Amino acid sequence: MYDVNDTLIMYPEFEMWINSAFRVSKILRMIIDSFIDEIFKTFKEAIGLNSQMRQDDVLMRQTLHRCGFVKEGHRRKSWPSEKGMYHDSVEYAILRVDWETKKVTPVDWEDEHFEENHDIVDHNNRQNIDVSRTVFRKFNPDEAEEMAELLSSETWQYHIYTNPGKEQVLQWIKDGKFASEEKQTFWVILNSKDKIGMIRLFGLRDPLPYCPTMDMRIKSQYRGKGIGKIMLVWLTDHIFITMPEKMRIEGYTRQQNTAMRKVFRKCGHAKEGHYRRRNQVQQDLCYDIVAYGITRDDWEQKKVTPVKWYDKKS
Repeated sequence: MYDVNDTLIMYPEFEMWINSAFRVSKILRMIIDSFIDEIFKTFKEAIGLNSQMRQDDVLMRQTLHRCGFVKEGHRRKSWPSEKGMYHDSVEYAILRVDWETKKVTPVDWEDEHFEENHDIVDHNNRQNIDVSRTVFRKFNPDEAEEMAELLSSETWQYHIYTNPGKEQVLQWIKDGKFASEEKQTFWVILNSKDKIGMIRLFGLRDPLPYCPTMDMRIKSQYRGKGIGKIMLVWLTDHIFITMPEKMRIEGYTRQQNTAMRKVFRKCGHAKEGHYRRRNQVQQDLCYDIVAYGITRDDWEQKKVTPVKWYDKKS
């Protein structure tokens, strides 16, 4: 998975506040069209432009659709109201390439064949392990060298930084990216001693949408053994039990990361977003990112509430 915040420069987000007297489709469309032109002409590195709103903001959704935006996300119970209720929110985006060519690239929401197109995992030379002996312990900044060694000694194929250097990781830790009021990190430990991975939580202090985001990593020799599921189940329980104010949890991964996507589904997380061209690995190479989320209600009731992707306002 990756930190979605790393893509803000390439994919800026905007919000609009318009006087009710001017909140009509024609005026909104003129403003948005002009704004799109200004952003893409000014910020040459911007791959796309996105915005989110409450699901029932019909006028804005229809206007964005007419301006070439496509629905890319539907986050359940992510928008709190003054009455203590939680509404769904939706996200729309427009690609630079679509703006330039005056076309619309659809979202591959169904993505029905992703399970058929996964990487073949070579289990040769992998040790047999008892995954039930997996435990978790909070990371201490004094353990920075160990964390840097873990992250710099592996290739993280589906992350933005596939091969981070040791000094780079140490700087991240020094900058508070692993331990702060807004972030927490946990070791994944096997047999009470072997640190085989880590889980990083961020967005803990963000009042909207009361939603932590995660980054999970396992050493290559321990992948494909069911540890990912143990990690996600533990993490989900940990957040909802120890953080009663949190209404939902979400995670992101590249579209091709079949293994992690299966883990999300097996652990009760529903697909909530399909973000086009969000993971740029080279100048002209971008991958789609998919988002999964679980609500507190679903966790408590041990069910999965599907996303109503094709609602009338899409």
